[in-house]
Amino acid sequence: MTLSAFPAAEPRGRADVLARKIREADVRIQRTKREADLLDRAVRQARSDLVDGPPDLRL
Repeated sequence: MTLSAFPAAEPRGRADVLARKIREADVRIQRTKREADLLDRAVRQARSDLVDGPPDLRL
């Protein structure tokens, strides 16, 4: 009984494509998280400014 060689190039190529897509999705997720954090900070600052006044008018 003999075993033929497994053609690894195709699965490896597909794995490389999937890995790239996962990395790209991770970059988009991280970017979205940073943008959401910046928006959250801006909203909190705006609310604070409404309550306390802008930073240059605070005592």
